[in-house]
Amino acid sequence: MGCSVVTQPRGGEAINLWVGEAPPVLHCFAEEKMKTTIAIGGRFFCLDWDEGRGLDRALALIETDEGMDIWVLMFYSESWEVEWLQWEDQLENILKNRGKERNTILIFEFCGNNFLKGVKNGDIIDCVDIYKQPAFEHPALKNHIIQMKSNHLHSTTDQTRTSPKVPSQMWQQYGSCPNGTIPIRRTSISHPTNVHPSKVIVTPHHSFSVVLTEGFSYSGAKANIRVWKPYVESDNDYSSSKVMLRNGPLQTFDTAEAGWAVNPKVYNDNNAHLFTYWTTDGMKNTGCFDLTCPGFVQTSREVVLGGDISDLYGSDITIQISKDPYTSNWFLRYNDKEVGYWPGEIFPILRHQANLVQWGGEVSSPNVGTHPHTATAMGSGKYADFIFGSSGTIKGMLIEENSNPLKPPENLYPSSDEWDCYDAYLLKEYVKEPSFFYGGPGSRDNPRCQ
Repeated sequence: MGCSVVTQPRGGEAINLWVGEAPPVLHCFAEEKMKTTIAIGGRFFCLDWDEGRGLDRALALIETDEGMDIWVLMFYSESWEVEWLQWEDQLENILKNRGKERNTILIFEFCGNNFLKGVKNGDIIDCVDIYKQPAFEHPALKNHIIQMKSNHLHSTTDQTRTSPKVPSQMWQQYGSCPNGTIPIRRTSISHPTNVHPSKVIVTPHHSFSVVLTEGFSYSGAKANIRVWKPYVESDNDYSSSKVMLRNGPLQTFDTAEAGWAVNPKVYNDNNAHLFTYWTTDGMKNTGCFDLTCPGFVQTSREVVLGGDISDLYGSDITIQISKDPYTSNWFLRYNDKEVGYWPGEIFPILRHQANLVQWGGEVSSPNVGTHPHTATAMGSGKYADFIFGSSGTIKGMLIEENSNPLKPPENLYPSSDEWDCYDAYLLKEYVKEPSFFYGGPGSRDNPRCQ
């Protein structure tokens, strides 16, 4: 049986691969060795691998006619995590020595618990058994039964407004994970998915420019958020734009949120990525981004949380969060795809309802509210631009009260923590529906914010 592999080299054309036992007609078996076939663009290559050295693995090089090196490393052992460490340094040297001269792609394949795939200078996406995802390491989810589809979300979709038609995530253009698995973005080449790196907790230093509504029992929210690539000054900073539902005291609130973020510490680059986040103690010690700690349960095999969406700069994405009234799970929809949910069991307060919804931008940095101020930008890096829409922009803001159909909020209140650094403007007069514009450059070339 073979394993499907989809690679996504940044700046290059993705390649569909198939790795598995060789069809007999290809004569890829020899008497003294077992061989494996890899198919690239309809062409088959035979790979040797040797199990006589005690480790069930294969390392082979294919030099294609297109001037591309493909290194294939395959593990067929339950103890592959240990074996990986023995190969890591060698593989890094291979890439350093040859990657400078040729377009080098590194493929990892493990036909056991995970389907692994990797790309030099690109995301590594692991197709993980849906029942072995990180969520089930949460103490409250030991006996949790996966809810594959919301009982409610489809009925709350606003039929009078159409979501923006945007391309799927880039890797999805060339395939998806097999049934029964979910895609998880590898946080680094040194950490397989089931060996969790330290989770990234949001720092307590935040600056918000948002529009909010409060005072009712909210069970959902939706918006169209424009994607930008703001400047982020250091790896300790990040900039995000999102939909956020919250409940609880100011210092120890529960929250579930989703949108896009430029976050070098989490994503190892300065591109915009689709993200989710949750906390139960006001962003102090609990919660994390995406699937980097137990909590969020993913059900989609097509959407990668943390996936690069840089090809959508200047376009809108649709984010909708909605609580299933029958299970108290908070479901996430990205454009027209259900991604998964935050289980009600992980929230002490939010499992019941939200009492505040906000849409807008956030900059997290040790240097917000201080002098000198961070140069990390919010939105597009421009102040609110309601004329041309070149700033952070959010439209189609809707709320759901007590699991009733989506509707526009009755009251909206714009707010900014640092008006000289990041501002906020709500356009609601003489327009069909309110639009929110926000952002700013921080202290970068901005004497107002020093």
